[in-house]
Amino acid sequence: MLQSLNKRGMKIVFRVDASTELGTGHVIRCLTLAEYLRSIKGIEIFFICRNVNGHLADYLFGKEFNVILIGEKDHHNFSAEMDRKETVPILQSIGQIDWLIVDHYHLDSFWESKMRPYTKKIMVIDDLANRKHDCDLLLDQTFGLNESVYSHLIPGHCQTLLGTRYALLRKSFRAYQKDKPPQFNHRLIHVHVFFGGVDSNNYTFRFSKLLMTHFPYIKLKAVVGKMYPYIETLQQLEEKDSGRFTWEQDIPDMAYSLSTCDIAFGAPGMTTWERACIGVPAAYLTTASNQQTIVKNLEQNNLCVYLGDARTINPKECIHKFSRFINNPEKLVELYKMGVKSVDGLGADRVLKHLREGVGE
Repeated sequence: MLQSLNKRGMKIVFRVDASTELGTGHVIRCLTLAEYLRSIKGIEIFFICRNVNGHLADYLFGKEFNVILIGEKDHHNFSAEMDRKETVPILQSIGQIDWLIVDHYHLDSFWESKMRPYTKKIMVIDDLANRKHDCDLLLDQTFGLNESVYSHLIPGHCQTLLGTRYALLRKSFRAYQKDKPPQFNHRLIHVHVFFGGVDSNNYTFRFSKLLMTHFPYIKLKAVVGKMYPYIETLQQLEEKDSGRFTWEQDIPDMAYSLSTCDIAFGAPGMTTWERACIGVPAAYLTTASNQQTIVKNLEQNNLCVYLGDARTINPKECIHKFSRFINNPEKLVELYKMGVKSVDGLGADRVLKHLREGVGE
């Protein structure tokens, strides 16, 4: 898929993966930044992605980006050394790179240090703070971070962009931001449901059905990604509850979809900041252990309500907590205010400024 290389202007390479196991979030947030970068004349962008099920290379290629797949299909024995051997020849073929942007939980300072000869600068996008990095710029858009979190994990010269001020959102999220607190009609509440781009455990169906059964005054709009494997279950639910349940797959405009709803329900992730920016109060079920600390911190700061772990929560407990959530108008207004205050939708512009300054633009 490697297109002819333009010898002029800046060259920026993203090393990022999507898969049925990893989900799509890493690629989507990199894509957001890439689309901002592409708006600047003279910047050429490349994606290097591993050839695994759900890699999204076709999706990126459809967006007219240069995409290079590495590795053999369905080869699961990943190692940083193997990835280095596969990535370096690609970087060499591209030529001198201005920024290598890495968004990958399995790559760290070992891999990054090996890339130094092939790029002027390295940027890392992370949200775990659990390994060392050899980079010049580090972005972590988790709410409430301070520099001490990464001080022992990055070199002294590395600049950090921390917190929701730098959340990577498409321009449409700011455009659809609600300009006043929600006014709830408790005879009809529109609920936006999203459990990530893959949702391999089908929480979308399981919890949509649960809410539909116990809350006759709500309408649900479920959104699923391109790789969601359980379409027939949503079709059945739509047929059974025609008018109260609708669903969409692989939608082009999540911002508009969210803006049509009163509240949001689902898993955290990149959409956490999207919901906050639009001003849609959100109730969360975590789907992975590493999400729990983040969501509990958000709840303490009035940015969401945490219902529990989707893998273990008792249905009665879920119904009880969700009922408390939607029947507390003061809390819902507070969540709206904190969301739009904390995520203004300008994060990508701020990151772009640092990238240009980093190479003397």
